[in-house]
Amino acid sequence: MDKRKTANKILGAAFTTCLVTAPFQGNGLWQAGLFHVAFAATVGGIADWFAVTSLFEKPLGISYRTDIIANRRDKIVEMAKEMVSEELLPQRKMEEFFKEHLPSEILLSWLKNHREAVGLILEEVLQAGISAIDKDRIINVLIEKGEEAAAGEDWTERIAFVLETLKTYEQKSVLQEALAGEVKHFLENRFTLDEVQSLYREAWRRYKEQGWFRGVLQHVMEDRDEEAVRILRENILQIADTVKDPKSEICRTLENAYDRLIFRLRNDEQFKSTWNGYIVNALSSWMKKHGTERAKTVWQEQENNVVRHLSEILLKMAEDRLSNPQKKEEFDDFLLKACIPRLPWVHKKIKESVEYALSGYDGRKMAKIAKDGVYQDIQTIRINGSLCGGVLGGLFYLISILGGLF
Repeated sequence: MDKRKTANKILGAAFTTCLVTAPFQGNGLWQAGLFHVAFAATVGGIADWFAVTSLFEKPLGISYRTDIIANRRDKIVEMAKEMVSEELLPQRKMEEFFKEHLPSEILLSWLKNHREAVGLILEEVLQAGISAIDKDRIINVLIEKGEEAAAGEDWTERIAFVLETLKTYEQKSVLQEALAGEVKHFLENRFTLDEVQSLYREAWRRYKEQGWFRGVLQHVMEDRDEEAVRILRENILQIADTVKDPKSEICRTLENAYDRLIFRLRNDEQFKSTWNGYIVNALSSWMKKHGTERAKTVWQEQENNVVRHLSEILLKMAEDRLSNPQKKEEFDDFLLKACIPRLPWVHKKIKESVEYALSGYDGRKMAKIAKDGVYQDIQTIRINGSLCGGVLGGLFYLISILGGLF
């Protein structure tokens, strides 16, 4: 319902009735009574129309004490600041709220309810941070530090330590069997047997040219090449089998050579320097040639995994800290001690925020907004003014009549 139109209709009806009954008010009681009711209703309606209109604009162009909202703009802003800061968010209530609602409980509950969203935000933040890193510079620094570390390392001592450890390894027999198997597999390879046969024939050829008793041996061994190669092959394969026997001559020979190697790795300075230099040069060459590209490839392959892992670590750390009673209490004490002394500053900023929010509204715009928001509702004042005025006019007229009788 359009209350403004209703108020105008009531005022119009009262004014019209007043004009119509004015000439006839002396003809009888009901004509006079109707006139007084209409007249009082008109006066009340006009007075309230003037009052309501004066809030938002200048009625009939009258500027004295009208257009109240526009003219009192600064006062209204001040009232809004006081209402928000002193009534809605007073400092005392804010302190009570912080103490009654512990930050850790609120934060933990929120974190659990929005864990996935928080995780995605953390991943984006970490991704942005990692993307801003100068990867080439970091990789170059890592390669330089790697070369320095490699140059300062005693690689022969490390190799000697590994070899020494293998001597006392509980599963050494397994290693020996594996080594013997590899040696046998190598010797049984077709290419290797061909090479053995070729070497045998070359050795026999040279012996026939220069060796003693070559004539006699040539007569004995003539046409027996295949048998000789077979015997040689069998003996070579037996050598592979004896690697597993600790008492075999070849095993003892290998052990002695193994021990001499460990001794040289630890005590022969020239040998150590040579091999350390070789290893360092090999590592440095590999890092310069392949290190940068390999590091970039690993970086790209693992970047997303690292981001997710870091995000999960941060979330887990936050949850563990907020779930631990002692740490939670420490966290709450820290926040309360940090926040409560700053509440006056927050209170001040609230006032400034209200003032800033209203700074874009001049008096006229503020009056228009208020009018658009409540104009229909305050038309009730006009309706009540006309009705109350009519009732009071009738009562006063009735009192005057009764007073005349007595």
